[in-house]
Order: sequence, then C-alpha cells, then structure tokens
Amino acid sequence: METKRNGRTELIANQESQDNVSDFYDAVIAEFEPEIEKVNNLDQEEFITTARGLLRTIMIKLRHKFGAISGQETAYHLLPDPEDPNRENPLIVLGTGHCGYAEMGGCSMCSFGESATRDVSEQEIDEAFEMAKKSNDQYTAPGSQAVFNINAIGSFFGISELSDERRKYILDKVKGYKKEHQDKNVVFVTESRFEDITEESMAVLREELGEEIPIEIGFGVESTNDLVREAIVGKGLDSQWQKKKEILKKYKIDCALHMMFGLPFLNEREQVADSVNSVRDCLSKTGDYDRILLMVMNKKPGTLVDAMAKDGKYKLPNVAQAAEVVIRLGREISAKELKKILVFGLVFPEGAKEAGAEGLEISTSEEQRIMDILLNWRSTSEELIALEAAFHALQANTYDISLLDEPLPEIDEERMKVDMLKQYIKMLTDIYCPNEKDPKKAAAAVRGILELAPQMGGSI
Repeated sequence: METKRNGRTELIANQESQDNVSDFYDAVIAEFEPEIEKVNNLDQEEFITTARGLLRTIMIKLRHKFGAISGQETAYHLLPDPEDPNRENPLIVLGTGHCGYAEMGGCSMCSFGESATRDVSEQEIDEAFEMAKKSNDQYTAPGSQAVFNINAIGSFFGISELSDERRKYILDKVKGYKKEHQDKNVVFVTESRFEDITEESMAVLREELGEEIPIEIGFGVESTNDLVREAIVGKGLDSQWQKKKEILKKYKIDCALHMMFGLPFLNEREQVADSVNSVRDCLSKTGDYDRILLMVMNKKPGTLVDAMAKDGKYKLPNVAQAAEVVIRLGREISAKELKKILVFGLVFPEGAKEAGAEGLEISTSEEQRIMDILLNWRSTSEELIALEAAFHALQANTYDISLLDEPLPEIDEERMKVDMLKQYIKMLTDIYCPNEKDPKKAAAAVRGILELAPQMGGSI
C-alpha cells in the first residue's frame, strides 16, 4: 500500500512540475503579445528574415548540444536503381566532417554540422571507390551503367567540405574508370548547394570529366513556398536560385531537386498540399528539371524537428500521407513527368537508428504494403495503380482515404507565423535561460535576441 501511495504521489508531483513549467513558458510568451499580434502585419520578407535569424540561433545551439549524427567517417551504401529493379547503385558519403552552411545554423531537419572539418584522405577515397567499382563491375552487358554517386557532408563544391585537390582526385578516378570501361555508360552523381554552382565551378567539372560522362547534381529546395522554405527550414536560398539551371544546361548537367515532405508547423493536410504544390511548381513553373526526389521527413538529434517532437509539438508524417502525395501527382501529370519523381527517406542507412534517428512507423499490414511499393518505386503507371489500390485498402482508423478526393487546403500562413514565433521564443528561453524563474527576466533576455534576429537572418 505504501509503495502505491508513493508512486501516486510521485506522479502527482511530476504533473505539478510539468504544469509549472508550462505556466512559466506561457508567461514568457505573454510578454511578447504585442510582437505576436503584429506578426502578420510584417512584410513577408521582413518576417522571413527575422524568423530565419531566430532559427539559425536555435540551430547553432542545438548542434553544439547534440553534435553531429555522423560525418567523421566515409560511408558506403547501395541504393535501388530508379529505373532497373534488378540492380543497386553505390553511394559514397565522404566523411568531410560537416556542412559549411551549418556553421551559420544550417537546415532545421539536418543533423550535420557540429563536427570539425576534415580533409578526406586519398586512401579513404580509394577504399570507397573500390567498393563502388565492384558494385558497378557486376553489370557486364555492353552499354550498362556504372554509377558513381559521391557526396560530401554538405556541398560537394563547397570550400568548407572539399579542397580543390581532393575534388580533382575524385573526378580523376571517375574519368579513369571510364577510360578503362569504354563500353559502359559511366555516370557521375553528386549534391550541392545552389550558391556553389557558378560558371567557373561547372566549367571545371565538365572539363575534368569530359563530354562522355553524364553528370547529375542534386539540390535541396525542400519547398517552393518561400515562407516554408526559409522560415521553417532555414534553407538560405537566393531568390534567383532557379536561374542556376541555365548554368547547368550550358554544361549539359542534369538537375535533381529534393523536396522535403512532413515539415513542422504544417498540419497533416498542409504537409500534403505543400509537397504536391512544390513538385507541381518544379514541373511547370520553375523549369524543366530532370528529376525530383520527394524526401520523407525523419528526425535526428540536434534538429528543430527532434526538439519540437520532444516538446509534443511535432510528429512524423505517416506512409499513407506520402502515398497520397504521389497518387495526387500521378493523377494530374503525364507519364513522362511521373518518371521524374522518386521517393526517398523511407529507410535509414546502417547505424542511423543507433545514433538516435527515427523514421516512419508502420503499424498495419496495409501500411507495410504501401511502404513496399514506395521502397521499390520506379515511377511507372503500373506502380501508380498498385499504390492507389493499396491506399484504398487502408482501414478507416488508420487513414481517411476519402481525403484523396477532396481539394487540398491553402496553407494558413498567418497561423504558421504565430506558431513559429511562439515556438522559437520558447526554445530560445530554454537555451538562454534554463534556470531562470522570473518570466519577465527570461523575456527580456529573449527580446534582445529577437532584436538582433534580422541581422542573423540575412542572405548568405
């Protein structure tokens, strides 16, 4: 009896403590009521600059607290080929230490950033390259592809990630493989930030690899909605980012855009709407892009997503939502355009879970069927039919499938701005005033950061 009483007493005490903490944060946020009331009167660019400054401040502190999930070791993975279900393509992620953009906060869902920059050794490159060669050498038919997907932690063309010497060493190895395998279609794939795409960098890349080797570069755009991309992700894209496509075209380089599905501050329907709108924009408004990767959100330590999830303010999307995005797009775009869309982020590389990463949860056999289809997605009409059938087999308590036939909502940007400002104030209070008991004093400290935010949130 005494044990039960003690347990109940502890439970009550914990609940009271949580209530007191919640009351404290509510009191801090109340001190910003004038700013919150005026937030939707701000010019859009002014709000984005302020929010991005707050987000960068938060992300820098989160990275210092949790460190990076990886980055010090070169990793090797195999990815499903987007067109051939009978082959896998090698992916090399060079252990360059960190993303240069993360030095100023980086993207809110990305955990790379805290580790020190390191110059990847030639031996590391050689060892990873040998594994990629063995994988490509399995496919011996004349004209078969040999894919070398080689990325840095961050941007392959970033000065903080790779030296010119190491970059040239890597490209020389790809070119050397082509010389030894003239009968193969050798392809070089990598990722970059848009600001690293210049006339000079692309001219050097094409000169190094020559005209025979196709090149594809992937870029994280995450959303074509400026508010979502800059105030929530903190992507830091220049407003003229779409014009970089002209440089890529000039040097005959394919462009793959990465769109993030499941971002915070969007409700479930808005998450679907944002991804559908973003892919549609990239297909019709912003240029003829060669590939679009729908990246399903996961959460990792040291990110805004993880911090908000622990605070009960965010949950990961489910696989049915991802299926709805693909089905909606498949219903309105051509078969040719559908072939450009791939789905990534459904599973983790080895070791990511052990490092604290979490992804989609599968609870039913119907959800697993959808997951299996998306994991082997090759963007065919037949797969789209199978996906829609699997979607309609979902139980009512799992997902409301009738939503598929309803119009998608407009994104409520006014609500988002208020929610963002409140959440960022709370997180800054956590970071800078962890032991403060007086809400007014905590608010005064956070207000000082708020006043400096426009300077932190400017263009990179």
